[in-house]
Amino acid sequence: MPCLPGACTYPQSRDILGDMLVRRCAMLVCAAVLGSGCGDEVVGFFGAGSTGDLGFDTTAAPSTADASDGATTAATSNDGTGGGTSGVPGDTGFVPPGCFSDDFEDGIIDPLWNPWTEEDSALAEVSGMLKLTPPSFGLWDTGVVVAYNYVFPFVDGHVRLRVPLPPAVERPVLLFLSVGDGNDTNLSIQLSGGLVIADVSIGLEQQYRQEFPMAYPAWVGLRAEGDLVHFEISDDGVTFTELGVTPKVGTFEVASALIMAQTFDVDTDRSAIGVDDLEVCVQ
Repeated sequence: MPCLPGACTYPQSRDILGDMLVRRCAMLVCAAVLGSGCGDEVVGFFGAGSTGDLGFDTTAAPSTADASDGATTAATSNDGTGGGTSGVPGDTGFVPPGCFSDDFEDGIIDPLWNPWTEEDSALAEVSGMLKLTPPSFGLWDTGVVVAYNYVFPFVDGHVRLRVPLPPAVERPVLLFLSVGDGNDTNLSIQLSGGLVIADVSIGLEQQYRQEFPMAYPAWVGLRAEGDLVHFEISDDGVTFTELGVTPKVGTFEVASALIMAQTFDVDTDRSAIGVDDLEVCVQ
């Protein structure tokens, strides 16, 4: 798999990881976008060594939550200027335009998410964060993908995430914030090995990849602007700096967000990676 000029510092295992990630993300996103349409594929793919069905029923609606669970939605006017309601709509899900978010404050993974764990990984809301403990060996992962009734059109808008506890530079672990269109096209911004990585893939074919050696930013984000996706970082969650921009390739008329920690080698560090303040806003 060719690298763009910059820093091709990854071991060969990361090329294998890329193929595995695209396959797994595509199937998880498929479950979120299509509900029962591809639930059987997800269950069959992971098999022994994972939670089997990823710990959720891909054919069922999430349970109703109350407004204290840390997840919020907000309606906006058609020009995206904001206003409207807040609270958890339960089974009605998200109706764009507008925003939904999760501050991971209540100690319970909210119904807007479908969580999964594999092998000896762990996943929980702790200390006001979503904490992901990756498996101790690869290629396995843990994370959350939005439920089918929280899919959204990723045409004009953004998906952002704060990363208060990133993976240590020396760990063979990647943290992903991804958006998938349910048709094997995945956009992701990743943290690993002292790099911020921007990636666009269709199935097993990489369309765009750029690696940026730097200290990990406090925030990462993906911003859609028509046919383009912008990969962004921020120190304060207010002012974002663009690292790269490229065509989205897919239409992303029905998209879903995914947060994942994946191990690509033996990882003896059992400390958790912490993320917070997920926000999705679309016009």
